[in-house]
Amino acid sequence: MLCEKKESLIRKGLLRNQQPRVFMSNARKLIDLLVNSKTTTEEIMKSVDKWIADYDPAWYQLEAQLPAMQEQDRFLYERFVNWWMRDVRPLAKSFKRYVRWEAFGRKGTIDCMCQYTDGRVEAFLIRRKNFEQVSARSRKNPMEFDMDAIGALCFLAKNGCEKGDVTLVFLEGDARNPAFVVEDGQPKSNANVMRYRYLEFRNPDGSLSLEKLEKGYRVAEDALEKNAEPPYCAACSLYDMCKVKVFSEEYLQSTLTEKDAANSHYKLPTFTPIQKQAVAATEGPVILSCGPGSGKTAVLVGRTLHLLKNGVSPTAILLVTFTNKAAGELKERIASYLSDGGQLPIVSTLNALGYDILLRNAESLGFEPKVATDMEKMQIAMQVLSEMPPIRGLNYDRLSGRGGLIARFVEMCEQYHLDAERFENDPQRADIDLKAFAEAYEKFSEATQNFITFDDQIQMCLKLFEDHPNVLQRYQRQFEYIMVDEFQDVSGDCAKFVYLLAAKNRNLCVVGDDDQSIYAFNGGSNRYLLAFAREWGAKQIVIDENFRSTQEILSMADAVISKSTEERIAKKLTASRKGTHPIFQEGCTLLDLNSTIRQLQSKGLALNEIAIIARTNDALESLHQALEVPTQIAKAYSCADPIYGILRDIYSMYYHGLSAQLLYHMAVTIAPDQAFELPIDQGENFLTAMDRYCGGILDKNHVLELDGSEDPLITCVQVMYRSFWILDAGTTSISAIRRILGLMGLESHIILQDISEAVEKKAALQENAEMEKYLSSVLMFAQTSRMETKEADAVQLVTAHDSKGLEWRAVIIWEVESFRVHSRSRTYKESDYTLFSEYRRLLYVAMTRAKEYLYFMQTKPATGLNFIGELRSLTSQEKDEE
Repeated sequence: MLCEKKESLIRKGLLRNQQPRVFMSNARKLIDLLVNSKTTTEEIMKSVDKWIADYDPAWYQLEAQLPAMQEQDRFLYERFVNWWMRDVRPLAKSFKRYVRWEAFGRKGTIDCMCQYTDGRVEAFLIRRKNFEQVSARSRKNPMEFDMDAIGALCFLAKNGCEKGDVTLVFLEGDARNPAFVVEDGQPKSNANVMRYRYLEFRNPDGSLSLEKLEKGYRVAEDALEKNAEPPYCAACSLYDMCKVKVFSEEYLQSTLTEKDAANSHYKLPTFTPIQKQAVAATEGPVILSCGPGSGKTAVLVGRTLHLLKNGVSPTAILLVTFTNKAAGELKERIASYLSDGGQLPIVSTLNALGYDILLRNAESLGFEPKVATDMEKMQIAMQVLSEMPPIRGLNYDRLSGRGGLIARFVEMCEQYHLDAERFENDPQRADIDLKAFAEAYEKFSEATQNFITFDDQIQMCLKLFEDHPNVLQRYQRQFEYIMVDEFQDVSGDCAKFVYLLAAKNRNLCVVGDDDQSIYAFNGGSNRYLLAFAREWGAKQIVIDENFRSTQEILSMADAVISKSTEERIAKKLTASRKGTHPIFQEGCTLLDLNSTIRQLQSKGLALNEIAIIARTNDALESLHQALEVPTQIAKAYSCADPIYGILRDIYSMYYHGLSAQLLYHMAVTIAPDQAFELPIDQGENFLTAMDRYCGGILDKNHVLELDGSEDPLITCVQVMYRSFWILDAGTTSISAIRRILGLMGLESHIILQDISEAVEKKAALQENAEMEKYLSSVLMFAQTSRMETKEADAVQLVTAHDSKGLEWRAVIIWEVESFRVHSRSRTYKESDYTLFSEYRRLLYVAMTRAKEYLYFMQTKPATGLNFIGELRSLTSQEKDEE
């Protein structure tokens, strides 16, 4: 059965079964001509032209492919001929063709042996592709341990050529170079000829050692077994073709009329002069300091297209983003400029990249890593807290939800894990009993020790690279060009991870704005962005032209951030348009907020073009209930919602059978108190305990006849079995999930909307079996897969942190006095001023979300270190100027 990729390749005529065979057959005939000292270059190329003219049009489905491939192959042959006639034939004394060898149970052929006038002997192995270009199935292990090359060396050693060398010739090496690039030693992605001296297989006098050769061969065999690609892809006979860009017929036709038309289908966006400079600066380390609204994403797209246009392989380009949403947007925008079927570069978050590296190298790790889902962490947190007396400083009023005790405790544990000293010295945590919390943290850590956290992914990758340098070298060779977005918020481990990947090629571009560094609580810091130019000798390009806001908004934002006492990259935000001045209001109430929204509506703004930004979620939840106009939480972490876990548990148990772990997950969500209190005897698990509790859990009819009206645990099992009946009906996944949610009284839950959008993007999810895999994957990456709610005709409510990357025509910063640092002693430490600087950047981010209108609303008297005086003064100055 053909996969979609295979069908696409066949349909577009790129399944060239005959061409590779004919190409190499002609290459060997070419060597026959080259070793003849009487033939000239002109005569050889005449033969080449004759061979190429015999290419069969039946090999291709599109007419334009035949002349395009003929032109390409002629160039490859001609380049090889010119190199041979210049570097080999003039120095040669004699040649020997097609020498068969056998060693270590392996057979092979030396395409040509050459003895030079100085007595040296060189064995040539002719290959189609360079090491970096061949598929993983063919590559398998580093070139230093190429088993064919070792076998050829063994033949030389046994036949009186103990000081001979082996040279690998790649006919389809770097096509950008008109002449062959020759490298001695380590493999290079742009080399066409690799001359290896293999010093590790030689004696001190330079002669080959059969004992060392055999040992090297065994090492190569081990490397082959350990470094093989996953079988689901590497075993495919069309793996090589999947690496090839699928050209459209229009593109192939264009190669006939324009010499450079191979790159004409990349139409770059329109850029300003400074953006053009940033797009073209692809070589070496570069820092792009991009102010808010400066077209940063367009620049990243432009740089990517620029590299592709210049022949860089998509798999050699890595773009790292801060969120999965940003990665998805980058992929969509890059794809919009590619021809149909054009291969995308690798676009990923750092965590997803790290996790992928760990999974692909599980054998080297010694175990298969598993990330704890949010659901699993919350269940463990619930159990830990239920076993301890109340911890002073934690709010036990509400358990569930994003602002509830459980989610807050998990978040605090993760912050404590990152930096315990910073956590303990944070003035915002002065009310917390740190001793009791530390005890709870230890219990939580012990219970989650079998899982890895999102921060562990990067730390474990660093350890993997340290313990297995060959793994790091493999990724270093692959990623020739690396671009990292939002570099102002990376942690020390993330920065080290990126630096290691880029160390070989040094084509590293970091992108960010130090003034928008707002994730210190997650371990992020702008210090790495600020130090990059110094430590890497990077070229720095500042892009400060803003395409979002009016000059009045930018001037005020600039005035706020320029008062920062910390090191920063100087920028002067400029806009192409003017507008109204920002407005500061004191003593505001809900009546004032409603009035302001109505005024904006009277100016023609739709409700969803207005955003209310606050520092905390609690403030937003209060507004969500109290405002007169429709409101909507602009960003919801719906994939972390417990209902996702219930659906995952139901689907998994339907397809894979009842599971103690999954049933426990489901029960502890629906009935946590009863699930924790269920007596479990020694030797039992939760499933066997529930079997005893229900009087036979496997008897579906018996369970459904039980009275669950007063017993949530019985209700839980009944919901599971009724859901199984729904899945038995064979309806679409959306229909099934809607009915399952109905069993729990959640017919209109937001999850249904999220899943519907996922099905729209991927039709295969209509099948319930595919939906089961999707639900598991969503929970696996819940922490990095922040989902946006579908924008309705309602005022958008969003925290300052969550507003980053978004924009609205009007922004109202509510409770602006909450952007402050409080101290009971009224004396401030250095850490207080550091936090105040972060709040300054947070306020700056909130301000620069506004396109036309910006309001500051103070509701209470200001205390502590705050910005009220600054904002009042700045708005007064602008009124005076007006």
